Amino acid sequence: MGRHRKLAVVAASVATVVAALGGAPAGHAAAPPATGPAGDVTEPVRDPGPVTKWAPDTPASRAAAAAATACDGDGTSGKRVQILYAREPQQADRLGEYRATFQQWASQVDEAIRLGAEDTGGYRRIRYVHDASCVPTVTGVVVPTGALADFNTTFTALKNAGYNRTDRKYVLYAETTAWCGLGGGGPGAGDDRPGAENRYNSGPDLATVGTGCWGWAPTLHELLHTLGAVLRGAPHATSNGHCWDDEDVMCYDDGGIPNPPGDLVKSCPTAPENQVDCNHDDYFSTRPTAGSWLASHWNVANSQFLITAPRLDFTAYPALATGATGPAVEAAEYLVQQAGQRPGPVDGVYDAATASAVTAYRQARGLPAGDTVDRRVWTALLAAGSTPTLQRNSTGTNVRRLQRALTAALGRTVAIDGIFGPDTERAVRDYQSSRGLDVDGIVGRNTWAALQAGR
Repeated sequence: MGRHRKLAVVAASVATVVAALGGAPAGHAAAPPATGPAGDVTEPVRDPGPVTKWAPDTPASRAAAAAATACDGDGTSGKRVQILYAREPQQADRLGEYRATFQQWASQVDEAIRLGAEDTGGYRRIRYVHDASCVPTVTGVVVPTGALADFNTTFTALKNAGYNRTDRKYVLYAETTAWCGLGGGGPGAGDDRPGAENRYNSGPDLATVGTGCWGWAPTLHELLHTLGAVLRGAPHATSNGHCWDDEDVMCYDDGGIPNPPGDLVKSCPTAPENQVDCNHDDYFSTRPTAGSWLASHWNVANSQFLITAPRLDFTAYPALATGATGPAVEAAEYLVQQAGQRPGPVDGVYDAATASAVTAYRQARGLPAGDTVDRRVWTALLAAGSTPTLQRNSTGTNVRRLQRALTAALGRTVAIDGIFGPDTERAVRDYQSSRGLDVDGIVGRNTWAALQAGR
C-alpha cells in the first residue's frame, strides 16, 4: 500500500460465540439484506463471527491511551455517529467500567478511516457526537427485559427511547450474547447511487456489537455496513454483504464468496489486517480511478457522516517547525497533502515527514528554501485554488479561502465568515497597498497571483 500503518491487533484467543440472530450457526452467514425502494427499512447485515482477525476485548486491548478524535462544530448538530451502551434492567451497569474503553475504540475506528483516506491522498474523519473537549460521548440506555435478544426489538426500544434521528448512525455496545455483530436496519437498503441523495446519507441506522465481540475492529466493521459497505456489484463483493480480498476489515469467508475465486485472496499481502478497503476499489476511496466501479457507484468516502477536511479557520496562523503539534499543524499537513506532497499522517504532529513535504512544497512553489511553515507558506497554502473575481457583497467558500489567506498574509485577524463586507474590503486594500498592487478592493487575477505566490 506504500504507507506505514499504525493499526495494531492485539493477539488473543477468540472464544466461541453463540449462534447469530435468526438461527444461522456460528461461522455461517445468514441471508443478505434485501434491496428495496427508497425509504425501505431492511434487515441488517449479520456477522455471526467471530472473525479470527477481530481481537476481542481483553484487559490488554484496553491498555493503550486513546488518540484524539476529530472535533467538529458544537458536537451535536448535523449528521453524526453516536455511541450508546444498552443493558436490560436486571443486568449490571458496566458503563462506568467501559466508558473510556468505548472512547478508545472510537479513536481507533477514526484512525482507521483517516489512514484509509490518506492511502488515496485524501482526508476523512468520523463526525462523532462529542463533548466540549471533542471526546465522543457514550450514553447509557436501559431497554425492556428481553429487548436485547433480537435486533429489531433492540432497535425499536432505542427508537422508543428517542434514538431515532435521521441524522444519526448509532453504534451500540449491547450487553448480549445473542449476536456478534449486526449493522444496518436503516433506509440505505443497498442503494448504490453515487450522489448525495443516496439513502446511506440518512439514518437512523444501527451498528451493534455483542459482548463476545466487543472491540474496535468489529465496531468499525458494523459501522461501515451502516455507511454502505460492501454493496452488491462491487468488484470483490460476496453475496452476503462482505468482500473476499483479505486483510480488509470488511472481508471474510461468509459463505457467499463467488467461484472463482472460491476463497479469500490476499490481494494486499503486505498490509496489516483490518485496513479500510484493500486496494480501495470496493467501497472507500477519496479519489476513485476514472471508470472504476467506485467512480460510478456509492462510495463510503462520500458519506455525509464523515469529516472531509480538518479545521482551517484560525484567528492567526502560527509559524510551525519540527516538534510542533496541534490543530494548526494538522491544517498545514492537510494543505500540503492537497498540494501533492507527502507529509505522512495528517495527525497534527510536525515530524520529519512533514518537514520534508514542506521543503518539497517550497521548492515547487518557488518559495525560499526551508522546512518550516512561515507566513509566506501559510499564505500560499491557504490561497491555493481557483481565482474568481471577488468584491464587496461576494459570499461563499472562495471568500472564506480569501479571508484565511489575508489573515496569514497580513498577520492580523480577518473575520472568516464567507461574507465580503467592509472589513474584508479594508483588508484587501491593505494587502494590495503593501504589495504594490492596484488598490481597488477587488480581488482579481493579480491579487490572487500574489497571494498564491506567498507574497
